[in-house]
Amino acid sequence: MIQPDQLRPDETSWQELPSPPAHAHGVRFYEEDEALCFAIADYLGAGLAAGETAIAVVTADHAARVRALLAEAGFDPDARRLAILDANALLDRLLVDGMPDPGRFEQEVASVVAALAAGGAPRVRAFGEMVDLLWRDGNLPAAIRLEELWNDLSRRHEFALLCAYVVDRFLKDTHGESIRAICALHTHVFPGEQGAGPPPVRHAGELAAEIEHRKRLEAALRTAVSDLRRSVTEQGQARRALEDAHAALEAALGERDALIEQLQANARFSELFVGILGHDLRNPLMAIGTAASLLERRSECEKLAKPIGRIQSSAGRMSRMIDQILDFTRVRLGAGFPLASRPIDLADLFRSVLDELQATDGAAPIVFEVAGDTTGRWDADRLAQVVSNLAGNALLHRSPGSTVRIGIDGAAPGSVVARFDNEGRIPAEILPVIFEPFREANERRTAQSSGLGLGLFISRQIVLAHGGSIAVESSEASGTSVVVELPRDAAAVASGGPTATPGAPCS
Repeated sequence: MIQPDQLRPDETSWQELPSPPAHAHGVRFYEEDEALCFAIADYLGAGLAAGETAIAVVTADHAARVRALLAEAGFDPDARRLAILDANALLDRLLVDGMPDPGRFEQEVASVVAALAAGGAPRVRAFGEMVDLLWRDGNLPAAIRLEELWNDLSRRHEFALLCAYVVDRFLKDTHGESIRAICALHTHVFPGEQGAGPPPVRHAGELAAEIEHRKRLEAALRTAVSDLRRSVTEQGQARRALEDAHAALEAALGERDALIEQLQANARFSELFVGILGHDLRNPLMAIGTAASLLERRSECEKLAKPIGRIQSSAGRMSRMIDQILDFTRVRLGAGFPLASRPIDLADLFRSVLDELQATDGAAPIVFEVAGDTTGRWDADRLAQVVSNLAGNALLHRSPGSTVRIGIDGAAPGSVVARFDNEGRIPAEILPVIFEPFREANERRTAQSSGLGLGLFISRQIVLAHGGSIAVESSEASGTSVVVELPRDAAAVASGGPTATPGAPCS
């Protein structure tokens, strides 16, 4: 980025510098052609003396004078390291509808700069007065666009560029707006005019007017340079602020990633710990259940029957909770549910599970219906968990005095559909998270449902492991329905093979 102290309006030329700064783009304001030709010759000669290559885009008159001045200074104007192009002819080839065309600029100008840069010289220095020709014609937008194309080219090739503008047209701009527009496109401004020989003799009145013009021009130039210096300073401050913000963001992202990694490690450890704890609790819980069964068979005291029954019931609930914890841990650790599929009749499995539920609660009002072929290949133990969870939920959350309807439909050739219907509505805010684990206790309706909230989560995972789907619908008018669809052959679905057909033997 150009620094503010590089914008020095009191510099008279780049010849006083050992070499122009990298990617420098200067502008010179001149009055006399002879002074401009001296400046061009000095500029190009300094580059050739430094071993650089040079390109000058000048008018025919200026080209002849520059060649003569270079020859007088001992330089070969036809040297391979120097290209002098006709500004009028080149400008005619660049303009399309009065504006420089980027594609033509690339072909006519950028290619020449690239060829010179590829010659092995330290750098290329260029001079151009096409912008001055556009400015003389009153086409400021075209001049500005051409300056922008030069700036774009400087981002791809390292070269120093010097442009020139005749002063007369700027003197008519009393507010200096056009000067500001031109200066804003350059890194260096050279308002002086030296090295052109003795000044011409002028009438006193003409000289006084010229002095006034010069004063106005100098004021406009200094204002433009001051504005440009301030703009560059502000850009530098904005860039540093952006770099600081970027560094702070990178640091925050690094801390976030480290925190996420730590949280993931903690969560994984917690899940492993819970899984190990649940597994290790099975043995003492089994001992409690066995001891309660022995007490029930051997005790003849009726007073002990009820406490023993509570012990057995609590042991059963704890066993189911441990099974759910272990299943949940298996899913979260990515192990999923390995299926032991075998030929079964889904209707028989449903009847067995529902009989156990009704044995626990003899008053459980369940209506069970079967239609079509309900045979297939599934993991019976896993699906028994699903039936027990869904039927138990339907019984728990039904409206008082209502009946739970459970049905299986095997009419479709490739799948079997099971429905669990009960009266009563699930709150709308719970439906979107109905299958999420560990839902808040206040999302469950009764103290009887104060389990871990894993039943529906595990049921969904089992159904998905079979390649099936599960969905819940609930409204005040129609109640709640849970619909489960299972492909007839879970193992075939998992391996991409064909599904079983109704009536076909399951072997």
